[in-house]
This record gives sequence, C-alpha cells and structure tokens, in this order.
Amino acid sequence: MKILAMNAFTEEVVELKKWAQENKQDLTITETPLTTENIDQVKGFDALSVQQVVPLGSPAVYAKLAEFGIKQIAVRSVGYEFIDLAAAKANGLVVTNVPVYSPRSVAEYVLAQTMRLLRHLNQFEENAIQHDFTWLGKISPELSELTIGIIGAGHIGSAVAQIFHALGSQIMINDPVENPDLAGFATYTDLTTLLTASDVVTLHVPLTSQTMKLLSTESFAKMKASAYLINAARGQVVDTPALIQALKSGTIAGAALDVWTGEGPYFDYDWQGKDLNNSELETLLTLPNLILTPHIAFFTKNSVHNIAYTALNEAVRGASGQPVKHPVN
Repeated sequence: MKILAMNAFTEEVVELKKWAQENKQDLTITETPLTTENIDQVKGFDALSVQQVVPLGSPAVYAKLAEFGIKQIAVRSVGYEFIDLAAAKANGLVVTNVPVYSPRSVAEYVLAQTMRLLRHLNQFEENAIQHDFTWLGKISPELSELTIGIIGAGHIGSAVAQIFHALGSQIMINDPVENPDLAGFATYTDLTTLLTASDVVTLHVPLTSQTMKLLSTESFAKMKASAYLINAARGQVVDTPALIQALKSGTIAGAALDVWTGEGPYFDYDWQGKDLNNSELETLLTLPNLILTPHIAFFTKNSVHNIAYTALNEAVRGASGQPVKHPVN
C-alpha cells in the first residue's frame, strides 16, 4: 500500500518512519500542507494522512481526492476544522482524527503555564536580565488556595482536573456531560458561576459554532481581576481583541495562549528577521502579562508517537475497506 503523509515536522517524521518500517508499508512523507495548488501529488497513492491548520482548499480538492481513488483523510490531530466535512461526505471521503493521544501532555502544559503566571516567573526572569533583583509587589498564592475553572472536561480537561486536585486546588467544571471519575472532588456548574469564582480558567473545548468566541468582553468582565486565562484548545474559542483589551485594562491579571486565531502562517515557522505584518500578533507579543507559545502543548515524545501510529493505522484501515475506529463524519 502506498501512503502519503503530508506536513510532517522533524520529530514526527521519526515516528512515521518507525511505523512504516514496523508495518512494512510504502510511506512517502512531505513537509508541506495539502492545498488546491499541490493536490496532484496525491495521485498514485492509496491512502492520505494530513496534519495542518490551513484549509485543504475548495470542494474541488475533495473531488480530486475521490478521483485519485482516495477513500479517507486520516488527520494527525484532534482538531479537523480545516476540513470541509460536507465536501468530504459529498465525495465519499471518510475523515478520521486522533481523539486521544496523551491528555497528560496538555494537562502538564496547563500546570506549567499556571505556575509561570502565578509566580510571575517571566517578569522575574526579565528583571534579572536587567540586573533588577527586587521581588516586592509580586507575591503569589499557593495552588491549594485556588479554584481552577475547567471549561470542557473531556480526556484533557479531566486530566487537568486530576492534576490540580492532587495539588490541593478546588475544581470547578463547565461541561454538559459529567465524568463520574471526577464526581468526588469536582463541582459541575454553569459558565457564569465558573468565570466568577475561578482563579484560573482553562479551556479544553473543541471548536464548534457554539464555542466560537466563547470567551468575549462580557466573559472577561465576569472574571476576577486577579484571575488568569489559559487557552490550549483552539484560538477561535477566545475573542482575541477582547482578551487584549482585558489584559491591557487589568480586567484580568494575565493569560497563557498556546493557540491563536491567526496562527496558521506563523506557528511552526521561523520568522526571525522578518516583518510579521500582523498587528494583532505584534500586540500579543508586547503584552507583559501574556505568555504566547506556538501550539506546542501536545508536544511530548509520547504524544507524537501516539498521533503518528493512530493516524496511519486508521489510514490503512480506510484504504483497505476495513471499519475505521475514529470517524468524525
């Protein structure tokens, strides 16, 4: 079977090649995403796997894939919003994702950024570089004093809850589905109550029409002035201009973003020495109470291994006519 894996990064290539060797499959790997302009390179392959944030392209892309004999698009991520599911369905293409790879990877990122924000570590480090070793005015609470508000408690949100509970925090959750494993220590509540009561609000919801700009100016106004926001879900879940204003005005104390609405052309690319040509990104990078990382919360050895193996196993199932395990359409 000939398989094409597109838009692979260096560490992922290692795992993809290991999978191919172990499974004795003919795997071709590229570093570019799939677009309307390069669709013809898929011709001659039996299976396709992609991971990207830029859209695949127009409905013609899906028609071409079907014409080439592709039966499935195996996405190497949880999110698949870059795929037109209606166009895929219209052309008989099954779309699969990797719904669970390592919830702990993202949960540990949330913990790390929470500690950086709470303990003002970025500010202390920047001051030390300037030979300012003072510390007054930057006193911090301890985790056991805090309420952690988790919006979306699926696999990742549940892992976040368990970690912070183990460290002594109070846990509040907003999710329509209650996880019985969390019942002994987490309080499920409405969104307004969570925003009002939480010291740290962390987002773990998929991007849907209901979650688009879930947190807006109105949301930030409900939060404590001492509260922090962490978004390791999807950039579009947060109204970025509203967040910038909340950070500038002191409506909330700070934020850590691993995702951003306009990340597509920037995250995972080296822009050193180049003009960003994006005023919103430039503003985010200047905010002293914001930590910005390039969509790396998942980026652990365990996660990358699980993503590669799960997606390619799905690609083989789909191409060979077997039932797939993780269809999203």
